[in-house]
Amino acid sequence: MLINDIQKAAEDYDRALVFKKKKKDLYLEASTANYHLSQFDKALELVDEAIRQDFKSDEAYRLRCRILIGKEDYSQALLSINKALELKDKAENNYYHGAVSYTHL
Repeated sequence: MLINDIQKAAEDYDRALVFKKKKKDLYLEASTANYHLSQFDKALELVDEAIRQDFKSDEAYRLRCRILIGKEDYSQALLSINKALELKDKAENNYYHGAVSYTHL
């Protein structure tokens, strides 16, 4: 995917969020787009809203971990991935992100 495509996607997600404030998946997708643009603060804000809407989403906590790794906030990343593991213990990506966080502490 081209960086310009991701920028356009992030802009369109912002527009869509005006209309659909209570859609967890939309917040996750918008957060992912901002993560790929290295706009970590905005990505974190969006994923946190997704978590407020569904605090049992292991996917949201995994994404939050990836964003926090991007921000080099490894201790908070570890807390997020541990929450994802608590919610869904078998996901191999959860262990990978946990390992990345541990190696930077």
